[in-house]
Formats: sequence, structure tokens, C-alpha cells
Amino acid sequence: MGIYSKIRCKTDFLQYNMPSAMIISKKFIYILVQPLFLILSSIFVFNYLNLPQKYFLTDHPIIKILFLTLLLNSVFLLFHKLLISPKKSLILIFVVAFLLRLYFILITPNYNNWIDLSIYRSSGRLISNGINPYDFQGQIKLREKIRIDLMKDYKKDSWNNYISGNLPLSQIYYGLIERISPTPEAYRLIFNAFDSLLVVLIFLFTQKFWQIQQAKKSNLFYTLIFLLPVTLVWGTILPEDKGLQILFMIGTVYLANSRSTLKKILISPILLSFAVTFKLYGIFLIPICLYYLIKNTKDNSLIKKLADSVIYIFVFLVSNFIILFPHLKYINSFLIYRLYVENSLPTNASALRLFYLLFGSRYIFAEYFLIGVYLIFAAYYLFKVKNKILFLTMIVFLLLLIINKYGSLDRMNILILTTILLSGVLSAKLGIYTMYIYGIFGVSNLFVYLYAIIERIPMQNYQVYESLFVLYFVLIFPLIFSKLYHFHAKSIIYKRK
Repeated sequence: MGIYSKIRCKTDFLQYNMPSAMIISKKFIYILVQPLFLILSSIFVFNYLNLPQKYFLTDHPIIKILFLTLLLNSVFLLFHKLLISPKKSLILIFVVAFLLRLYFILITPNYNNWIDLSIYRSSGRLISNGINPYDFQGQIKLREKIRIDLMKDYKKDSWNNYISGNLPLSQIYYGLIERISPTPEAYRLIFNAFDSLLVVLIFLFTQKFWQIQQAKKSNLFYTLIFLLPVTLVWGTILPEDKGLQILFMIGTVYLANSRSTLKKILISPILLSFAVTFKLYGIFLIPICLYYLIKNTKDNSLIKKLADSVIYIFVFLVSNFIILFPHLKYINSFLIYRLYVENSLPTNASALRLFYLLFGSRYIFAEYFLIGVYLIFAAYYLFKVKNKILFLTMIVFLLLLIINKYGSLDRMNILILTTILLSGVLSAKLGIYTMYIYGIFGVSNLFVYLYAIIERIPMQNYQVYESLFVLYFVLIFPLIFSKLYHFHAKSIIYKRK
């Protein structure tokens, strides 16, 4: 039986069509994960009860890194163990994802004053006091008091631009958190609760769309997804709210493909309106949502499909109107400001930052070249893939990665992670390979930032590294796509829905 198990373990690659690196013995997991967590528990107890250092046995940076390695390794193995019976483990997956993020919140109290978090808290304070963040002339004295309380180092004009730089649903979200608790810890905990929900949704999405449900004994791949190391940095350590935007976007597509009329005609368009009025990117999902809506209409009659589409669009527009109506006269100025910011010189995690550093203003030629390459790539494969709408949606997101010159990695991550998840619908292998690249970068980026925290190195010093990853992803994606398409004699692309 033991020999048979070993043979089967090695043949899982053929049976499940998954990378061989994902194969691991279930017995190995059971033997290793439990003592690791016993050790971890002892360390936690000893730290909390006896030592003044922040949740470590020592202040020595090497020991801290080793400790964090043990923590991540243990969580990694626990995820793998939970996913052996995933349907029974969704709540536990959420709990483990949240507790991991809670730990990083606890060891990074200095980031309670992170600039973006201060902006979110300023907006939340305004909303909770009934002040319109977009109206710079309303209740000036109270606005000034809030600015001094939370961001006194920023001048009035800069502060006004910052707090008006988010769409209305984002402002409502911050106001709700402020009413629950005005502390920075509350914001961070709620942000990370939604990031943990995203972990669960990604599992459900890949199980439903990627057609690799049988690979339950090869869950290292899923574990890498669930750790979502990029959001551990840009979301947990650096408090950001973009995980909720990805949750809205993926949830919208997931529900649009549902067999339930209520979910696909009512809940999906409402979520889509949230994805538009929260961070705007959801607007590019409208075609793919309508595609799945029509595709899954039980009645094949044209009238029924048309009626469902009209209802979907109507619910979407009404939901948008309800959220945006109080702020309609300010939306134009918001969009003008956002377009100005996004088209500034390449900085933060822009894919063009390297070209700007090397060639100055001539970086624009690199931008035109990359856009041209993607347009040629799209034109060549558009008539070769079965799901053309899905393919074009991915191309739009990749072009946005090139065009966006100002976004930090949290904003770029919306586009990258959504592209990866959609690519797995077109081809499971395409999704798997790109997710591995994403996961490897995320883990390395996490340790880079942890080292920076321990050594008190400014985070801004590492954003060039992040911009290189964005550039690498933009360059490698069409290469992987082309290789898979031609190597597998085109069948891998055509077999997907």
C-alpha cells in the first residue's frame, strides 16, 4: 500500500494536470504541521507573558526573520491541511487568514500613522460628522480641526486633494468604520477582515472556474494563493483597502455565472456598481458579466436573454445612481484630478518607472512600444480564442497596468490579481503559472518589507523593486500565453469556457 501511495503521488501530475512541484504527501503534512504549531504556540505564550519586546524572543533581526519564517511556514502548512477537505474548512480558512494578518498588525503599530490610513480616517471623520469630503467650502472650521487632528503636517490644499481622491462608496465605507470605532486599529482590522474574505472567495472562484476541482491532494498551489502575500504587505502591514475592491470585482463575475436568478440578475449588478463606485476598475467587467448572464440563461429565447440583460443593466444603473447622486456635481472634478494623477511622470510601482529612471522623458517611447505590442498580441489571438470577451477584458487590465503611472502596488494589485484569476478561466495552466510568479514575488516582497521594518528602512526605498515586478508581469504574461497556446496545439485555450 505504501508503494502504491508513492506511485500515485508521482502520477498525480498526470491525473490532475498540475505542476509536479505541487505534489506533497498528506502524511508528511500531518506529521510536520502539528509540532510546528505546538512550537509556535509556546513562543506566543512566552512572548505575551514574559518579554517586553514586540512579540519576539529577541530584538536581533536574524532571529526575528527566522521567527517570521516559522510563522509563515506553519500557516502555509495549516492551509494545506485545511484544504484537503475544503468544503468543511471555509470558516477555518477565513480564521487562519485573519489571524495571520492580525499578527502582522500587532507587530507593526508604527503603521497606524501610515499616510493612506490617515487619509481614510480623515474621510471617515468628515463623513461621520455629516461633511461632504468633496465640498472644500463646507464647514471649513470643522474640516480644519479634523485636518489638524489627523494630518497636521499637510497643508490645507494638499489635504483637500487627498481626502477627495476616493470615490463615494469608499468615503461611505470609511464613514461606517469611523462610526464603529475611530481608532486606526479598527480600520486595519476591518480592512483585513475583507482581505480574509477575499482569500475564501478566491478559493471558491478557482474551484468553480479553473476546472481543477479534482486536485484536492495537490493543494500547495491553493495555499500559495490563500496566503496572498502581496496583500500582507499592501493591505496589512501598510494599511490599505484595495482587497475589498478585488472582492467586489471577483464576486461580481462569480455571481454573474450563477444558476440562481436572484444572484445573477440582482446581487451581481449591485456588486458591480460597488466595484465601480469604490475604485472605478469594475466598470471594465460589464461585458464579461453580461456574457455570463446571457450564457447561463435557462431559456434560450432571444427575448428572455434580452430581458435579463435589461434588468441587469437597470439594477446596475439604479445602484450607481443611489450611491453617486449626492456627489454628481463633484464627480467631474474628481475624474479630472484622478486622470491628472494617473498620467503624471512614472513613480511608485509604475511599469514604466525603470524606463523613466534610465531615459528620462523619453520613457514615453517605451510606453508606446508596450501598448503597440499588446495591441498586436490582442489582434493576433482574438480570433483564435473561444472566449473573446474574457480575453479582451484581460488585455484591458494589462494595458491599464502600462498606462497607470502613479499607482502603488496596492492599486496595481487590483489589476494583476484580477487578470490572473480571469486568465485561469481561459486556461487553468495559464492561471497556475502566472499565480506562481505572483506568489513567488509576493513572498519575496513580504520578507523585503519585514527586513525594512526590523531595520527601520523607509518603505519608499523598495518601490522600484515593485515597479520591476509590474513590468516583468506585463512582459511575461503574453509570453506564457503564447507558449501555452502553441505548445498545447491550441487545445488548452479552446477547451475553456
